Amino acid sequence: MNAMVPQYASLSGARSRLTEEEFGPLQVNQFNQYGNVVTYRCFESYFYPDRSFEKYVECALKEGVSNVGEWRGYSGTLLPLPNSCQPVTCMYEDVRVKKAYNIQPDFTISFANGTMQKWRKLKPVPYPYLTTIRYLCQEGYETVTKTPDQNISCGQIGRWRPQIYGCISVDKNVTTSSTGRYVPPAIEAPSANQVGAVVIGIIVIFLVSLLLLDLTTLHRDIRWLFNNVRLQKRLWLAKRRLRKKKQEVKAKQ
Repeated sequence: MNAMVPQYASLSGARSRLTEEEFGPLQVNQFNQYGNVVTYRCFESYFYPDRSFEKYVECALKEGVSNVGEWRGYSGTLLPLPNSCQPVTCMYEDVRVKKAYNIQPDFTISFANGTMQKWRKLKPVPYPYLTTIRYLCQEGYETVTKTPDQNISCGQIGRWRPQIYGCISVDKNVTTSSTGRYVPPAIEAPSANQVGAVVIGIIVIFLVSLLLLDLTTLHRDIRWLFNNVRLQKRLWLAKRRLRKKKQEVKAKQ
C-alpha cells in the first residue's frame, strides 16, 4: 500500500465499503483491512497526468482464494498508479482567443516566479499554476465589467478564473452577476406566441368539452327524473284503483 504512493501524493484516508467507517491520515495502520477503499491524493497545486486529484484503491480478495487479499483499482482507477503527480497547469484551449472576442493581439503573461513576458499571440502550451494573462480590448470595446483590460489566472484546480469572455461594444448595456460573469438577456423564442395560442386553444377546447359533457349528463338526468315521476304517478293511481276495488267488494258482501 505505502509502496504505491506516487511522488507528490499521500494517503489521505480510507473508507470501509462494508461498514461505511472512515479512517483519517493518522489511522494508516487500519487502511489495509479487507473492504477498505484507500484514497491517494496529490499535494496542493499538483494533479495526476489525467488531471484528476485523487485515485482510489480497494483491498479485495484475490480471485479464487478466500484468505488472500490484493489491491485493485476502484471507481475508475487503473493500476499501477502513476509514479508521480505533476504541477497543476491550465489548458491553452480554454483561453484561445477568437475573432469575435474583439481582443488586441497584445498579451502580458506573468508567471509565479515573478517573470513577465509580452506576446502578440498566446502559445498553444499548458500554463503553470498561478500564471496570469492580461489581455486588452480593442478600441471602442470593453469587458463586461466595463474595464479596458482583464486579468485571468490559472487556479489550483487547473481552471482559468475568471473565464475569458471577450470584449463588447462600449455603448452596450450588459448585465453581469455578482462575480462579474456575463448574464445574457432573456430572449423570447420566435415561436413563443404560436405555442401560447395553441396552448390557449387546447384549454378552451377542454373546457368546452367539459361543459358539453355536463349538459349531456344534465339532460339525461332530467329525463330520468320525469320518467320516475310518471312511474310513481302510475303506481299511485294503480294502488288507488286497487283500494277502491277492494272497498266495492266488501260493500257487496
